[in-house]
Amino acid sequence: MAQVTTDPVRLPPGVAVPGIIQGAAMLLNRRRALEFARRRHGAVFSISLPIVGPSVVLADPALLKELFTAGDLVKTVTNLGDVIGPGSSFSLNGPEHLARRRLLMPPLHGKRMPVYEQIIEQEVASALSEWPEGTPFATLPSMMNITLNVILRAVFGAEGPELSGLRELLPPAVLLASRMTVLPSALRRDLGRWSPWRRLERMRRQCDELIATLIRRARAAPDLAERTDVLAMLVTGEGR
Repeated sequence: MAQVTTDPVRLPPGVAVPGIIQGAAMLLNRRRALEFARRRHGAVFSISLPIVGPSVVLADPALLKELFTAGDLVKTVTNLGDVIGPGSSFSLNGPEHLARRRLLMPPLHGKRMPVYEQIIEQEVASALSEWPEGTPFATLPSMMNITLNVILRAVFGAEGPELSGLRELLPPAVLLASRMTVLPSALRRDLGRWSPWRRLERMRRQCDELIATLIRRARAAPDLAERTDVLAMLVTGEGR
């Protein structure tokens, strides 16, 4: 059980290389760097990154559940707010985070998942039809595309130019944002036309415009009450 303590604690084992090297590894390939540490040190390990400092990584579901249900014992301090905005669910704490969860829980409740089964089946079938036969290939890109397509259709509804735009924009935007989070705060700002932050801001504005169009269209849709996507539920107030 989680409890507050001011006693000195010993961090779990971690990667024994300078923080600047760990930061470079995370910047270049975060997934591979974390998987290397997990294989070497287990489901709980320490890392040290520039600016962020010593951190503990959990890869055990039971411990993660305990962490996220610890209430006021844990206050998340994250640099995600600088990258994806302070209003993001990932950046909120306490009552604000609880209010956002209550808003999103009805449309995302497990009992509603059967509604999305057909979407999942369609996307899986579409992806499988493009897999080569008799030739080794990487499955991760295809799996990521399936996940993205299912999320977009389940959240925003039917296909259209806006969903196609989000499908193109989101993967590079998420990748760039994840890399920006490990950079010093001095670099997480607009440094000119070719700076990563300027590019991320441009992608975010494009995403916002596409989503705003989808919201306006949902509000004007005559079949809004019959729609089962998350956006429709939120617009009609059923998710509140």
